[in-house]
Amino acid sequence: MEPILGGRLVRTPVYEELREQANDYRADVIMLDNAARLFAGKENDRGRVMRFVVTLNAIRPTAGTLLTAHPGRAVGSEFSGSSAWENAARARMCLSDREPDAKIFDRDGEGAPTSDRRYLAKRKTNSARDLRTFSCENGVLVPEQATSEYDVVYAMSNQRDERIVLDGFKELINGRNQQPTDGDSSPNNLPKLLLQLKLPNLKRSV
Repeated sequence: MEPILGGRLVRTPVYEELREQANDYRADVIMLDNAARLFAGKENDRGRVMRFVVTLNAIRPTAGTLLTAHPGRAVGSEFSGSSAWENAARARMCLSDREPDAKIFDRDGEGAPTSDRRYLAKRKTNSARDLRTFSCENGVLVPEQATSEYDVVYAMSNQRDERIVLDGFKELINGRNQQPTDGDSSPNNLPKLLLQLKLPNLKRSV
């Protein structure tokens, strides 16, 4: 989105092209890199930030939209701009070279990462693991494999549960035209709707 005369934000031709292609391909996930390149408004303007995020979700409502953003310049900051970025998104994950609870200055004198290990930690989400660890190999993030018997069983269980939930979510969206939410008191609460579907093994998994 970019501003026009008077400061109003409008959709660009590139946006319309992306929306058309995403729906033609029936995309399940749309990855956009990055917020600074795509949003031409003021990052501290709460109203415009909210409108921007809503506009991204409208590209293909049944798909997951992932928007990347760089951390702020302030020491220890995980994102820059208004807190509206946090409030508008359903979930936020943070990729860093430090563990979530590590000291801010736990680096070398240049402030550069001291290892090839990266940590993906959830910051705002109710449906994901707290932490996932990767190794950086030739610029590619490679998930670290489970090492103990318990971890292997846990990983296999997670993969099965994720598949069941994703299948149920697609059925709700595409087959029944419902819009699940994460609100505990909402009649469209995702876990409640999934249980109503009575899919195999769903009750135990959810």
